[in-house]
Amino acid sequence: DTRALRHAFDLLADLPAEPVAQPTAQPDAQPTAQPDAQTSSPSTMMLRPYQQRIVDIVAEKNTIVVLPTGAGKTLIAARVALRLKCPTLFLVPTCLLVSQLAAAIPEWSGLGVVKLVGGGAGGSLAPFDVLVSTPKAFESTQARDGLRLGWASFRLVVWDEVHHILKEHPYRTLAKSLLRSGAEPRTLGLSASLTYAVGAPKVAAAVHRLCDELSIAALEPPPSWILSRAGTTRRSSPLTCARLPSRRRSTRGLSLRLHANRTC
Repeated sequence: DTRALRHAFDLLADLPAEPVAQPTAQPDAQPTAQPDAQTSSPSTMMLRPYQQRIVDIVAEKNTIVVLPTGAGKTLIAARVALRLKCPTLFLVPTCLLVSQLAAAIPEWSGLGVVKLVGGGAGGSLAPFDVLVSTPKAFESTQARDGLRLGWASFRLVVWDEVHHILKEHPYRTLAKSLLRSGAEPRTLGLSASLTYAVGAPKVAAAVHRLCDELSIAALEPPPSWILSRAGTTRRSSPLTCARLPSRRRSTRGLSLRLHANRTC
């Protein structure tokens, strides 16, 4: 079930993986927007085969990626943004993550990044390829600058810790706003745990709802070798999700299968 899957992910925290930038967090007492886009030369870091495969999938369809911490979710998102040629909105739930990603994304993609925290930008934002923001900061800034920051302005929207959409969280407000707008940017959800639900029926219902509300067409679980590092095996992907390419709230066209096994 989900608790067992999350436990398996916790066991994989020490997997060798791409280095994650750990910049000193900026104080967030005042609403701030980074004054100038942060840019860098693209990293020569090679993607692992499973990461490249996921990038290829996300470039073509809305996807939720379920990978443990340290398995390269942020790197995958940065390379998708580079491939789709932006503009990209990267939503994260905390100010600390905004600072970390604003440092890592330019290093991994060479794209110009502006970060948004607190109450949002008081003035105009600098030009950007990727806007990294907390949900509340983006919501308040979008309300003031709907022309530039409307949903139709973004080609890619990334939801870090996408499972927050399933509860009363600022993510949920934004997800409903995106649905009402009728815009259809590429959607990428990132998660290590996917849902708070326990038990196969509740997990199925939660994932079904998440896929429907974000028009998700693919759900990518960890590759077998990652699970095997924790002594976990599976007969098939634990979660698969397919959806017709439409933004309807109806669950018609969505199929979900949960595969139980003895160790996960």
